[in-house]
Amino acid sequence: MSAQEIHRACRTCMIEKPVGDFAKNKKSSGGRRHKCKSCANTELIKWRMAHGHNTPRPKAAQKKEKDPRQCACGSVLLTNAHRCKPCSRARCLEKTRKRADRKRNEIDSWYVARLLINTHGWTRQQLKDHPEVVQLKQAILTIKRHAKHQATQG
Repeated sequence: MSAQEIHRACRTCMIEKPVGDFAKNKKSSGGRRHKCKSCANTELIKWRMAHGHNTPRPKAAQKKEKDPRQCACGSVLLTNAHRCKPCSRARCLEKTRKRADRKRNEIDSWYVARLLINTHGWTRQQLKDHPEVVQLKQAILTIKRHAKHQATQG
């Protein structure tokens, strides 16, 4: 290896740096970008600020924490608990289960749109141009689910 392969000059700051300071790029002649990582990062920050992307991205640590669930007796339940340890009631999570069942049984327009895009090959533009298709498919799925539910109960 020659000294030229070990070091490379950045075209932005014109400082000669080790090859490891340049990001890989298969399309480039030397297999690395012509800008060093620090110059590319600075340029990206400037571009984001100029184009209105100056807000920090949300991180998982910044998400709101859910309130702990409580039993009817008032004790706090663990996230995966199905029973309340102090009172040993299995039905203390009844409200939570009903809410989860209701949410699971809903067929909203977002679900139907995802279904049409992923399984039937529709595009977002087609769905915007024809919103009645989403409403019709939503009604069909609701009827099918209701009929299936009636068949299993009766």
